[in-house]
Amino acid sequence: MSTGRKKDPLWQYFSELPGESDKKTLRVKCKYCNKNMVGLIARMKAHLTKCSDYKSKKKNFGLGASSTTMRNDSDSSDDDDGVEVVDGEPIAKKTREDSSASTSSYSPPNRKNIGGTMLDEVNVTVKSDMEKYLRGKVVFMALDSWSNIRNEPIVCVSVTSTEDDGKVYLIDTIDTADKSHTSEYLLTLAVDNIKKCQSFGCQVRSFVTDNAADMAKMRIELMELEDDEIGDVITYGCSAHLLNLFAKDIQKLEINSKVKKIMKYFKYHHFPGATYKEAGGKALKLPQGVRWNTLADCLESYVKNCHCLAKVCSDHRALLDLEIVRHVQDIELKENIEEYLKKLKKVSMGLDTVQRETCILSDCTHTWKDLLSLD
Repeated sequence: MSTGRKKDPLWQYFSELPGESDKKTLRVKCKYCNKNMVGLIARMKAHLTKCSDYKSKKKNFGLGASSTTMRNDSDSSDDDDGVEVVDGEPIAKKTREDSSASTSSYSPPNRKNIGGTMLDEVNVTVKSDMEKYLRGKVVFMALDSWSNIRNEPIVCVSVTSTEDDGKVYLIDTIDTADKSHTSEYLLTLAVDNIKKCQSFGCQVRSFVTDNAADMAKMRIELMELEDDEIGDVITYGCSAHLLNLFAKDIQKLEINSKVKKIMKYFKYHHFPGATYKEAGGKALKLPQGVRWNTLADCLESYVKNCHCLAKVCSDHRALLDLEIVRHVQDIELKENIEEYLKKLKKVSMGLDTVQRETCILSDCTHTWKDLLSLD
């Protein structure tokens, strides 16, 4: 009984030449043209695709050129292993199941179809479902502008219904191209999209934007607009955006700088980071400018792990940066961070409230009233 890995079916077209082989390399001879070559499967396969004698024998058998299975001349049984030649390249013989699967009428869509006709069909279906759901609903509309990954100016318009747990529906995205985002242009977009919603029976009763100067002016113009088709629309600025600006106003840059320096030192230096983990310290968080509330999370993680940082600085003082050690062991700095965090945490909790999908105007009002007590 033979053992070991089964030989590739390609070997039936070649004869081994042990007498001409050295200790490292096996030599073989093609059974059709008697060419002597190194016995490597890749080279043997490449040779068969070019061997004129092999191709002439294939034609003598009357086999197709696009897909052919050549068998060993000494055995023509169905159980024999063969090599299939597809487009002139020999590969392992396919099973009947593989062959039947390959003849299936299904052909996967190409990139052009996915980004073209199929995308258009899905867009029409989703738009139809959205219009059916929003028919008869009262919603508030949001308008915002930004630049996409190609740095193209985009204006996005969406509506939200509080009847369905704050589900958001995209109404339109506008490529503004070379048009300036003036209040007049933004007002035109707002009115057009309000009327668009009304065309399928959806009533817009409030309108929210960020607090940029052009947006703020547009809201005033929309509120004062006398248009019987759109009726009275309540306009207001985004409370989340205002709270983020407020959080920046109460920032203490000196404290922020020291805390970030400590965090980076223990996150990105091997020895301080390893000893900090051994002391039981948890993951340290750094603030990110594009994510609101991350500054509060950073200060909170520092306060919670301050005892571990102090222990590392006390046990390994000689091996650490002395400036970092002084900051960590500065009791006054720690007290200032805790006092600063109390104020920032109230703003952070307010941001979490107004950013909820189900947040309504009354929730924003209560949030601002709570912040009035902030010293």
